[in-house]
Amino acid sequence: MPRVDAMRFAITLSDRFKPVLDVFLQAGWQPLKVFCTPVDHRMHHNKLSVAFAEQRKLPLQLSPLRTHDLAELAEQGCEALLVAATTGAFPTGRLI
Repeated sequence: MPRVDAMRFAITLSDRFKPVLDVFLQAGWQPLKVFCTPVDHRMHHNKLSVAFAEQRKLPLQLSPLRTHDLAELAEQGCEALLVAATTGAFPTGRLI
């Protein structure tokens, strides 16, 4: 994937979908926050996702996205919300 200008993003994630995160990191995108989905610890896990956020000292949220989370992301200059795994119902609203 060719490098583009670094986009600032947040991502909803479980370990099963970590390759989605890896693609955007390889493209030079800059993560701002990680939202981990609830997991069943049988088919879905979040150990790698949590470790990624902790290693990079990124904010990590284990609860579903809320409207004020979107507002905070917008204030931080977040340009994209990548939905690699759902965190349940999303609030209505837009980042931009």
